[in-house]
Amino acid sequence: MDLSGQRFLAFLEEDNTQRVLFRVRPLLSAQGLLAAEDIDAYRDQGFLRIAPDRQEQHSFKERMRELGPLCVLDLEGTALAQGKVRPNRNYAPFRGEHNRYIVYSDAIKAIPRDWVYEVVTREENRHAPLTPRYYVRNGGFINGPFTNSDEEAAGGAHTLPPDCDRLFLVLMPDNQHRMFYWPQEESETASRETETAAPKTRETPEPLSPTRSLTDMFFRRRQPLLLPQNSLSDAVSAVESAINQAGFACEGEMAAHLLLVAVLFPQFQLASAAMADAASAGEALAGLLGLNGTLTPGDDLPLQGGAERMAVSPQAALSPSSRRHVIVSQAHEVSTQNATAYALSPWPVISLEPNEGWPGEDKAPTPINPDQVSQLLRQRQEAFSPATESRLKAWQRRLSDLDAPLPIKLCRDMARYLRHAKALKMDEHAATSFAAAAFVLPYARFKGVPAESLRALLVDQPQALDLL
Repeated sequence: MDLSGQRFLAFLEEDNTQRVLFRVRPLLSAQGLLAAEDIDAYRDQGFLRIAPDRQEQHSFKERMRELGPLCVLDLEGTALAQGKVRPNRNYAPFRGEHNRYIVYSDAIKAIPRDWVYEVVTREENRHAPLTPRYYVRNGGFINGPFTNSDEEAAGGAHTLPPDCDRLFLVLMPDNQHRMFYWPQEESETASRETETAAPKTRETPEPLSPTRSLTDMFFRRRQPLLLPQNSLSDAVSAVESAINQAGFACEGEMAAHLLLVAVLFPQFQLASAAMADAASAGEALAGLLGLNGTLTPGDDLPLQGGAERMAVSPQAALSPSSRRHVIVSQAHEVSTQNATAYALSPWPVISLEPNEGWPGEDKAPTPINPDQVSQLLRQRQEAFSPATESRLKAWQRRLSDLDAPLPIKLCRDMARYLRHAKALKMDEHAATSFAAAAFVLPYARFKGVPAESLRALLVDQPQALDLL
């Protein structure tokens, strides 16, 4: 995830009071919620260690503590963002330093008075708002902004529509949900000369009568806002169309499988009989997700522009600098050059078969928004059945007997895949079969499990058996 050129609402904490160490995690940008995979790209729950800027060596501790739990992570403007986020040379989990990246403290700022507003309930036992000004939800109304309870009694100047698309439900690092209102800015300036620059013009929301709404449901049931019901089926259809037009067989549940892997995991592998074909599939997928497909023989891509890029390469990346990193190969297995990276952080593998006939020149489908798809998947995921859980445990026992137990990360990723497959209405047995092909088979091969043992293990998993 490339943070440059943006401002984020961020969570700030002093995680080591003895050594006076602070860290920060981005929560929200003007474009909306950060996807889970973007947070995961920075590892360790997405936190960055804050390093004191040379200009404030003596005031660093006091200023950080004065900011409170929320702050602005300001990387707007090329000059400001350049070099502000970089690898942490002191990263050493066994010695207690769990943050892979640092950000310099001059990018950490106080929240401006009228920038982002928390939305709280009118209940007496509500939590205290974390922003300088806030809105209050009362029945079907969301009124504000307010600075204190005395202003609440007088009533707010604005009323927000309960379904306002600038309301964001944020899962905080303490696993509590808080809602924020980030007003739409009519115009963006390329840079801000000072912190006291004139405030930008914001849209004035129209008054709305009290109704039962999605926001109302959130405050009553603590549920996230839902997006249009047909978005996921449209996304699956778009994947099917794009990959078919690229010359590959990709229908129905295969399209749903590819969508799940592409949205849920920042790094995955595409395999085909010719590496050029796998690269073509990666480029087609990049275009569908609205990303810039970049073919490269290695993983040495610049950090700048990574948020809009999908790297397509035969080489894996230990810490991908792109929004997505697609490894391409000629076989459904991990190559020797990627063995170390795979051992440290295994990824899913998908094999694509070319269509019969000659590829056409059909118009590419309209790109889909991976962030929206990711949010929909999170909202609609469901637990898989006890029968599937029993099957997964049986696989793990048998692989353990073969000295090839699945690592915890791979088990977690596979469980995540199966939960989210429910959101796409995939048949559970079919989803399990695709998961076996993408997660279990490559790892078992990597560990040297014989083909005969794999056929016995995956005897009722057609997607995996077809690859043996």
